[in-house]
Amino acid sequence: MPWRAILLVKVYKDLVKLSIKDRSRIESAIGFLEKYGPFIKPPLCKKIKANLFELRIRGQDSYRIFYTFVKGNYYLVHLFKKKSQKIPPREIKVALDRVKQII
Repeated sequence: MPWRAILLVKVYKDLVKLSIKDRSRIESAIGFLEKYGPFIKPPLCKKIKANLFELRIRGQDSYRIFYTFVKGNYYLVHLFKKKSQKIPPREIKVALDRVKQII
C-alpha cells in the first residue's frame, strides 16, 4: 500500500534551493517513505516526540526532514541541513509549531 507524502510550501521552497544532487537524494528518501511508510526503521527514521518523526538523509551533507502522520498522509513539515551531532532545539520547535497547525 503506497502512502502519500505532502510537502508544506516552506519545505518545498527549501528543497528547490538545494543542489540537484542533494535534491535528488532527498526526493529519493521521500519516495522511500511513500513506498514503505510505517515499516521504515532506524537508522532511516527516528521518532523525536509524539506525532513528530525525522527522516534521515545521509551523505557528504546530511539533511533531516521532520514529518507527522495524519489521516493516512505523511506531512513533511520541516527540512534542514544537519551540522552537529544533536538536533538543535530551535529546529524541533519549528517542526512542532508546524505540526500544531496541521493537527
